[in-house]
Amino acid sequence: MKSISFICLFVSTLVVSASAIPHISSIFGRSAGDTCYTGYGEGHCVKPNNCKGIAVGRKYCGGGSYGGDYETQCCVELVCKVPGGGTGYCRSVQNGGCPGGSFQSNDYSNNQWPCTGGDIQCCVPGQTSDSNPDTPTSNSSSTYPGGNGRIHQIALDMLKEFEGFRGDIYKDQVGIDTIGYGHSCAAAPGTCEGLNKPISEKEGEDLMIKDLEQFEQCVCKLPGSPGLNSNQFAALVSFAFNTGCYGTHDYFTDSMSRKDYKGICNTLPTTNTLGDVLVNRRAVEAKLCRTSTEQSCGCKGYN
Repeated sequence: MKSISFICLFVSTLVVSASAIPHISSIFGRSAGDTCYTGYGEGHCVKPNNCKGIAVGRKYCGGGSYGGDYETQCCVELVCKVPGGGTGYCRSVQNGGCPGGSFQSNDYSNNQWPCTGGDIQCCVPGQTSDSNPDTPTSNSSSTYPGGNGRIHQIALDMLKEFEGFRGDIYKDQVGIDTIGYGHSCAAAPGTCEGLNKPISEKEGEDLMIKDLEQFEQCVCKLPGSPGLNSNQFAALVSFAFNTGCYGTHDYFTDSMSRKDYKGICNTLPTTNTLGDVLVNRRAVEAKLCRTSTEQSCGCKGYN
């Protein structure tokens, strides 16, 4: 009897402790109405159709891998105020859109503007959009809309998740000094010596954005690249970042010459998986590649 009482007491204590510490509750799964925590902030688990703001999948409400579609997702409702343009919620341009209104832009430094830019924009009910998603925009860590031969925020977040972050220099799998989100000190001489370590995630993101330029240019140099939409382009940039420019051209030049973009997306899951080591990464890239969007990649001059 003492053993049974002890077990009951242990289980009760474990359950109470899990409920008292918000982040530990993810171990046991969450249900509708529970509090959840994402990179966008605190939210509540609801059905995506009932979310006024950003509905985030993954494992926040008991889901699975990156960008999964689940019955219950973490809804983060961030209020954004457009001067002279009304009040709305930050929402995903590609996952949910802005039903009954349109996306409005603003100065991202405004303290009343919590939307991060890129795929996350301010949805204001009943407003007319003041921006064109294909308008060329500079690529920076504060606004990352895609187009003009640059990847968008969704792809950047995807790559950051793939690479993982380390604030101090470490040796990669082949012994090369690396820091941040997979930034190779050897590939870019002089970029690591002057850094104050450990670097912040913001500094790591800035290094990654700079590193991505050569791979964005690499994909833009493929024949037929202007016909890629921004999601297809971003998936290929992710592939190039992982495989290298030479390998990317070797794998996809023929298909790009035929403008077989759909075929490329369909073959991504089995292309250069290193004996299935990269199969999960390729599956995520392929999912992004197959996701429809009206935004073009913005590559020019390589028809």
